[in-house]
Amino acid sequence: FTQIGDFNGGASDSSAHGLNDSGEVVGEATASGNVTDAFYWSQATGEVNLGGLAGNVAASARAINNHHQIVGFSNVPGIGLLGFLATPTGGMTALDSLLVAADAAKYTIVDAEGINDDGVISAQAFYNLPGGGGAYQSVLLVPTPEPPTWLVLGAGVGTLLALLRLNGKRDRRVRLAVVAHE
Repeated sequence: FTQIGDFNGGASDSSAHGLNDSGEVVGEATASGNVTDAFYWSQATGEVNLGGLAGNVAASARAINNHHQIVGFSNVPGIGLLGFLATPTGGMTALDSLLVAADAAKYTIVDAEGINDDGVISAQAFYNLPGGGGAYQSVLLVPTPEPPTWLVLGAGVGTLLALLRLNGKRDRRVRLAVVAHE
């Protein structure tokens, strides 16, 4: 028996949600100020408070793969639930910021429940209807590689600028594309 997910020495609530083949665990625990933060635990590091996205009031890590990629959700006042991708040492990123432009205009990722070793994420998204309103849908988010360096180097200036506009931030190695929904 190993106690994990305890930020306050036994005085807080916690839940473990995900486990990988190495025995690393992720979940949620009550932190200071009654805020619930996502956590990561391993035998080597002990508990690591992952926190949440900026302004978080409640976050939960739901799954971890064998490459230490963690997914879950964060509740941000004024915005609502946002799915995230995190690592134990690399911070947390809203999944919406990783969507390809066509999908970012249609979907808001509100929760991520699973991630496999290929980086494919099972999630729940709100599908924004063009005239307003929408519906919650199950989606798979699949990593989409950035254009190869040789293509970027061989492209004309106009093509290069178009790629930069379409892909937004260039510091990410992959983008996520919605490939299935119900």
